[in-house]
Amino acid sequence: MCVVRSRATVPGITAERVRAVLADGTALAEACDQVVEVSGTPQEDQRWRVLLNGSEVTWVQRAGTALDFTQVEGDLAELRGAWAVEPDRLGLMIEFHLGIDGLAPLLDPIWTQSFQAFADALVVSVAQLGETR
Repeated sequence: MCVVRSRATVPGITAERVRAVLADGTALAEACDQVVEVSGTPQEDQRWRVLLNGSEVTWVQRAGTALDFTQVEGDLAELRGAWAVEPDRLGLMIEFHLGIDGLAPLLDPIWTQSFQAFADALVVSVAQLGETR
């Protein structure tokens, strides 16, 4: 599995504010081109449709304090991740497996770079929305 991590420092932001941003799919989809749609409420599992390297992937983010997610639709063999929310700091970790083992040495670095750009853009969008709430 390949792993990508992104972090942002957001002075003065609380974990509750970040959770509210993550729960507001409409605002997040408007702020971040990579997020197509977020459906569900903070009290239930949320379904996220995102664009990863031009491909649409759907994951389910579990309700509760963990804020972790797992792919349910898409072309990847496996995708999972988790948000880390701390006072003044926001993080996102994504693990993925393309499922093309013979080409992994060639494709994994390319996809890792793409996933890093995705994670960085998503973290920045969430951080910016958190600052304005």
